[in-house]
Amino acid sequence: DSHRRGSRRRRRRCGRGTRGHEASTRLRELHERGGHGGGAAAAGMLREDSFPGATTEEDTGISDDPREPPTAANTGSEGGERLLSRAKIRKMTVRSLFGTAMMATFSGVIYLGHMYVCVLVFALQCFIFSELVGVRKKQAAERRLPLFRSLQWAWFFVAAFFTWSANVCEFLVTSPKQFGATRWSSLYRLVFEKNMMISFSLYTVLLIVSVLSLRKGMYKYQLTQYTWTIISICIVVFQTQAVFQIIYAGLFWFVLPSSLVICNDIMAYFCGQFFGKKFIRRRFLELSPNKTWEGFLGAAICTLLFAFRFSRTLCHSKWMTCIPEELTFLQPALDCKPGPIYELRPLRGIVREAAPGWLWELALLAAQFTPSAAAAIGDVELYSAQIHALC
Repeated sequence: DSHRRGSRRRRRRCGRGTRGHEASTRLRELHERGGHGGGAAAAGMLREDSFPGATTEEDTGISDDPREPPTAANTGSEGGERLLSRAKIRKMTVRSLFGTAMMATFSGVIYLGHMYVCVLVFALQCFIFSELVGVRKKQAAERRLPLFRSLQWAWFFVAAFFTWSANVCEFLVTSPKQFGATRWSSLYRLVFEKNMMISFSLYTVLLIVSVLSLRKGMYKYQLTQYTWTIISICIVVFQTQAVFQIIYAGLFWFVLPSSLVICNDIMAYFCGQFFGKKFIRRRFLELSPNKTWEGFLGAAICTLLFAFRFSRTLCHSKWMTCIPEELTFLQPALDCKPGPIYELRPLRGIVREAAPGWLWELALLAAQFTPSAAAAIGDVELYSAQIHALC
């Protein structure tokens, strides 16, 4: 054994000596050529021979500090700048394509009608709940708890039934066409009119089953998961319990806020990409270091302009402003007289209704000392919905 170990050590020393001899020979040949280029090539060759497979900051143009972004200073050439520019354009193009596809899908659902919008909202609730409950999931513990995830989803569906059925029942009570003359009318009436009793019964059954599902040695994990389930339900379900009423009060009140969120997100991204940290160097938010003040302020200005113009466009559509009279997956022909909020009125009249009495009297007093051109602003005709959109 000692003889074999000695042989291996001698072979390793011979190998290192051979590689060192070859490296010194090549280095001597490059020096004999002379010039700065030979010295630089020799230094590069020496680095490669000394640390095979290793790269340095000079080789890659990337700093060893992961917190330092790859700027033009450490790319070191115009080619690096063009590479970064191409990567940014490619990223913006991909985001634009996916964003356009999602907006087209959203517009298609809006076109199909109110019931399809409700289905979309419920599908999003299921997706978000699935993501939230998966955050604290541990596979090793889940194998010892069969049907535990089914109980979590049962809690979600009971909460969803409680919120949606209460709103649907309220709509059917006030709707001119409550229940059609079909064989399912009695079942609808039982489910929606007795929704409180059904929800409470399901809640009681689930509570008993959840207690019986507790396993020795897993109490802490199970109770933690149940607590997280309740928090997720409060975020996903109860926070959106009024969405049905919003949709059936007119699609205007669902489409406009959703569009403003979309517009703000898009404009924040593009304003940040084009103008980020060019005017304000101060960091915007520690939680998200890529956000910039230019993106935030640019998105705010663009969203206000979009809200003022887009709300005016929606006021012209009866599909957005009319209230449907029944729950159906068909496309009913909506025809109604627009409410006062969707009618053109002078700005003076809108402000008079919205402002307190003392503020209106103060405005009239100030109008006596303003030029006639400024006073003419009160005669400009707007939709009240445009003021709501700006606020």
